[in-house]
Amino acid sequence: YEKKLKSSPKPLHGNVKYAAMVESVDEAIGRVMAKLQESGLTEETLIIFTSDNGGHRGATSNRPLRRAKGTFYEGGMRVPLIARRPGSIPAGSHSDTMVHAVDYYPTFLAAAGVSNPQGYYLDGHSFANILTSPKTKRQRPPICYHFPGYMDDRAAPSSTIISEIDGQRYKLIHYYEDGHNELYNITKDIGEKTDLTLQKSRDYQNKERKLLTHINSWLTQQTPGWQPAYPSDRATGKKLTAPTPPR
Repeated sequence: YEKKLKSSPKPLHGNVKYAAMVESVDEAIGRVMAKLQESGLTEETLIIFTSDNGGHRGATSNRPLRRAKGTFYEGGMRVPLIARRPGSIPAGSHSDTMVHAVDYYPTFLAAAGVSNPQGYYLDGHSFANILTSPKTKRQRPPICYHFPGYMDDRAAPSSTIISEIDGQRYKLIHYYEDGHNELYNITKDIGEKTDLTLQKSRDYQNKERKLLTHINSWLTQQTPGWQPAYPSDRATGKKLTAPTPPR
């Protein structure tokens, strides 16, 4: 592997151990696929290949996405998602619908023809119909994240929302330390180079307000078992609360 990487004119990374781990994953998937084929279960099995985060910094490149694993920029969140079920999912098809990891469970239930369990709240939304009919329009509710802690220099206490507004996909990140927000149009600016809150546009201010309103509703929802933790102001020690939209 080391020889192969050194001979490549423009390698995305030069980490031999990382390359070996990727190869190991490929081999493991191959063994699973072969076993399903051997058992005659290929067409009855929905396989989803994905990741829990973006590539690790220093070991690989996420270009053109910004940053890496451990951040709430696209380089830390946007991951591959490949689904396979011969006879059900059209080969070579694709969709740009928003999907979160919490969507997998309800999707598996739907694909298996099983109803969602009664009295059990699910955060996710099935995309089983998108798998079988990729051209179907799916307006998924906004995706939200809440991170009340710290992670070296990559993440600080924040709440993030990704939502589709007027046919465009926007991301807002609220930082609790100083209360500032960042807003990106990730449909047009996948590298998140332009923070739209700095442009003082009335349109962007309205979008910022709309997204903050949704984050506040999401954090303060009355759902069994839902008790989000909030960081404290490091100067005063006062416990902070859910962000509120500007008046």
